[in-house]
Amino acid sequence: MDKLAAGIVDKLNIIGFFNVILSGGVFLYGLSPILGKYAPQLFYAALGLSKDIEIAVVLGVACYIIGCALQSIQELLFKGLKASIANRCLVSADMAANGVQKKNVLSNTYRREELIELATRLFSKKELGAFDPNDKEMCSYFLDYCDYSNSIRGFDGKADRLNESAAFFEQLAVAFYMLAVVGLFIVVFAKTGEWIYCIGYLIMGCIFTNRSYRYRLKWARTVLSTYEAVNDLSASGK
Repeated sequence: MDKLAAGIVDKLNIIGFFNVILSGGVFLYGLSPILGKYAPQLFYAALGLSKDIEIAVVLGVACYIIGCALQSIQELLFKGLKASIANRCLVSADMAANGVQKKNVLSNTYRREELIELATRLFSKKELGAFDPNDKEMCSYFLDYCDYSNSIRGFDGKADRLNESAAFFEQLAVAFYMLAVVGLFIVVFAKTGEWIYCIGYLIMGCIFTNRSYRYRLKWARTVLSTYEAVNDLSASGK
């Protein structure tokens, strides 16, 4: 079991590594039409590199460094998205209708009631007070607890894949947003007419942001549903 868990962790780390490389590559190659030049050529030509292996290594390192920078920006810009979903994971329909919070992430009323019951038991057991599904901090704590509980029980595979996908889409969104910003500066200060690229990159950023949001919703639903199912199995003794 320990070897299986270690293998899963290693796989996820490899996926994260390639996500960083790919997002960095998207940004690097996206600079080409804005600059009117083949952007990677600028890296190895300036260094006087001629061998393919040298060029590949430099490009790989450049993509990784850029990807790490994009990942840091992604964690800063998109942390509110995940928090927002966590804060309203069990918000009641009447509160959502009154505009207090947005619609909860669970469309099934019966599943929501079952999870509220589980959350109420958890808060009572830990002496954290009465659970309020409309309290942002309580909802966020419960979702985090569900995620951690699923993880230590070994039932977090699907949720992890959704989380990795969401993070990947966020990194791509950041890459395109940054390309739009860089393109805007070049257009303004260099007086070039590359507006079409800025608009295109901005649209691509919005598309990947939407994809990330959808995957974050799927992640939250999966975490909550898995926690509910695992507790049902534990209660039945199977």
